[in-house]
Amino acid sequence: MKILFIRHPKTQDNHNNVWCGLRDCEISQDGLKQLHNLKNEIKKYQVTKIFTSPCRRAYIVAQELSRVFKLEIHVEQNLIERDFGKLEGLPCNSNDKLLMADFNLNSDLNLGIEKIQDMYLKRVKPFIERIWKESEKNDTIVVISHSWVGRLFAFYFNNEKDFDIITKAPINCKIYEYNVNN
Repeated sequence: MKILFIRHPKTQDNHNNVWCGLRDCEISQDGLKQLHNLKNEIKKYQVTKIFTSPCRRAYIVAQELSRVFKLEIHVEQNLIERDFGKLEGLPCNSNDKLLMADFNLNSDLNLGIEKIQDMYLKRVKPFIERIWKESEKNDTIVVISHSWVGRLFAFYFNNEKDFDIITKAPINCKIYEYNVNN
């Protein structure tokens, strides 16, 4: 089985460097170009399933890929972006980003932020393991989600050894390919 992880296209909030977890935001002009390029690039794969976060910025990608591959879209709550609590809509700060990526700290910084360890153990890891069990050896699965989910995908497929990998945000609309032995 192959999993293709894709972070949604760049949004206005990404351009403005604003915390955007559960709130919806519009795809930027750059993001629309990224989506167009993604649709061309992904055609080299034989996609068999599409899973997406319910957030509009990810779901739009799923709709486009669904048209390309003529596949049903599976909406997954476990793929929703991290809840940034009281930071939602506020300017991002690099120090906060690094602090929130500390897997062992597992703090919400007293701001109602979803803890990274909880997100991983309760949502991301169970999702990966479930689709792994439910999929066939030759499946190619597209997962469209968000930055923090993508970081945790990389952490999982790196055998949970490199905590620093969580500090590295996936690039918008880039395909991250993970091969899974069934």
